[in-house]
Amino acid sequence: MIPLNSNSTIPLKYQKSSGTCKESYDNFLNAFLGYFENVTFTINTFQFFLVTLMYINVGKGKYWKILFYVSICGIIGNIIESIGVISTCMKGKENDNGIVIPFILEEFTCFFKEYSVPVLNLVKMKAYSKGKLSKIVNYIIIFLAIPFAFCRLNIGYERMTKGVLKTAKTEEYHGYAFAVMGIADMICTISIFYFVRQYNKQALVNNDINHYIKHSSYTTLIVIDVVSMVLSVLQILNSKVENFPSNLLNPFRDVKTGFLLILAVDALLFKYNVNTTSMNQSSDTYKYGKDSVSNRSFNNKSMNSYRQLGQEEKTLANGTTNGTTNGTTNGNISGNMSSNMNSSNISSHMSGHMSVNMNSSKSSNMNSTVSINKNNHSMTSIAPFDFTNVNNYNLYESNIQTAKPITKNYAPKIRYNNKNSMLYETTIDVNRFNK
Repeated sequence: MIPLNSNSTIPLKYQKSSGTCKESYDNFLNAFLGYFENVTFTINTFQFFLVTLMYINVGKGKYWKILFYVSICGIIGNIIESIGVISTCMKGKENDNGIVIPFILEEFTCFFKEYSVPVLNLVKMKAYSKGKLSKIVNYIIIFLAIPFAFCRLNIGYERMTKGVLKTAKTEEYHGYAFAVMGIADMICTISIFYFVRQYNKQALVNNDINHYIKHSSYTTLIVIDVVSMVLSVLQILNSKVENFPSNLLNPFRDVKTGFLLILAVDALLFKYNVNTTSMNQSSDTYKYGKDSVSNRSFNNKSMNSYRQLGQEEKTLANGTTNGTTNGTTNGNISGNMSSNMNSSNISSHMSGHMSVNMNSSKSSNMNSTVSINKNNHSMTSIAPFDFTNVNNYNLYESNIQTAKPITKNYAPKIRYNNKNSMLYETTIDVNRFNK
């Protein structure tokens, strides 16, 4: 930094190293709008609008409220500083070396904005921290706020009394303030690492979420800590070393100015990752869970195919009637199935006994079709039965009554519907009905 020359004929605020007046302003509004070319002013402005947008749409809880309020502090601080600079750099005030009150007012907003980073880390840490160690960390962060506030007030007082933004003293106190904030951030980061590790040992944490916490949020915390410490060292060197290349500080200052936006985006990505993981888990449970919605209770279904499919029954020209019975059962199933066949020429009754043994609770589907052909021959097709883990399948023909059909060519066919269920289809030819 080039030191200010108090013996120069150029007023201090117009000297380049003061970083205050680049020119004398004719119009206040025009000068204020020109501040949007300033990188720091632009970052804080966009930071405010973006954080506000995220807060309104997805932000909930203490963490997002702090981000929102602190982004307001950032843009208010910039506006106050610009008002102070423009007011002291107006034409006709070139030799006015009075105090500039807005410069010290800005420091209050800077205190809340910059020290919000360790506070946000404390909020993040509370999700995992417990016990006395957590309280000790909280007390340390609160205590470190005192020297940080002291540095910021000294910076504001120096600016206000000298009427400029930069002096050797302000640069030095900036370095101390960044050092305090860097120490606070580092303590929070180490504490979060420790508490998350302890938490993961005691609780089952989803792998995807845990992976994201480690590789995204951790990386963000470390970057913020490194930037704060490097900026602290460079600021102190800039105040102590003559002709130090002060432009080295610019990229670190810009990153530091955008800390809130970085943390807001990180929180947004974390929220998105959690929601995506939750949706994937819900989808997996829906498809493969043991209580999947594809299961149905057998007791809640009617065994009367005519009542169950009343609207779907159709009487065809050849006297064909279709019906379907669906159900799920546990253990053993035994039941009677009966069908009444009526025609203009033939009236008969057939009843059969069906027995099925099952080991597990799965889905069963039964379709019963009875048809009477013109040649008085009938084809009774019992298909399909959708069973799982079927041990025995017995069709007792000895219980056929009244009609007493003669059966032949009993041909069971097995088809796999999926890896957990089998489709059984049988066909019985009825050659003759005894009247």
